[in-house]
Amino acid sequence: MSAERAFSRIGPSEARLPIGELDVVRILVPVQTDEGETIAAGTEGTVVAAWAGGAAFDIEFAEPVLGLATVRIEHLARTNG
Repeated sequence: MSAERAFSRIGPSEARLPIGELDVVRILVPVQTDEGETIAAGTEGTVVAAWAGGAAFDIEFAEPVLGLATVRIEHLARTNG
């Protein structure tokens, strides 16, 4: 798929986000999952949704427990290009 076609599929506003859906990210602070489990700083997860124009993201974690947490962008570092 060409870059132009991919860009048109996701739209210009989503394409400008520094972090997007399905990016792998590392959390910079401990967070709690929706179920109340603590995920340690440094843990990697996958972005599954963006909120408030990219101010926060739902991150899915597979380890140390399977869980979902909403994390503000300033508490994330993208690990893939």
